[in-house]
Amino acid sequence: MKTFTFKKTLITVLFLITIVFVGQLVSNTLGYISAADYIEEGNYAEASVKLEKLDGFRDSETLKEYCDIMSEYDSASFTSVYHSYRGLKNISSELDNPRLSTEFLKTMTEVETIYNNYNVLLYAN
Repeated sequence: MKTFTFKKTLITVLFLITIVFVGQLVSNTLGYISAADYIEEGNYAEASVKLEKLDGFRDSETLKEYCDIMSEYDSASFTSVYHSYRGLKNISSELDNPRLSTEFLKTMTEVETIYNNYNVLLYAN
């Protein structure tokens, strides 16, 4: 009789652990999708807040760093563009996802172009 109660308790505990794990996974996935939507819209500050809440999700810390850099870049003067570019360059190699790495490279190229154009205008005057 004790064995039956032990098995029943063990199964119940394993079931509850599974529910918690699946719930956390679903929550992280929805948060990641929401953050991706914010990134796509260019709302990096909101995306950073969403990514901060994710717990151990793949690339979430790297993406949060990206969003922080881009939100600073969005509100910054052109003199800080190069610092944003360098920050992006440092974290682009950390991503596992090739699509995100491509987006990083595209963004970095745009930032570098803006910075170079700014320097040309600055020194031309």
